[in-house]
Amino acid sequence: MGAMSRTKGKVGEREIAALLAELTGCDVRRRVRQHDGDSDLEGLPGWCVEVKRHARAAP
Repeated sequence: MGAMSRTKGKVGEREIAALLAELTGCDVRRRVRQHDGDSDLEGLPGWCVEVKRHARAAP
């Protein structure tokens, strides 16, 4: 995976974390060290969030 792709993923995860934190009031953060089976974000009890950033949303 290239550096630009990793940067795009980090930015997308931070954007969604901030949006979810604002909407829920929870302390939602990007999970820095991920292991197999971990979600991209932490801080939403009972939820496993995986973020994928695309130019357009797919149906």
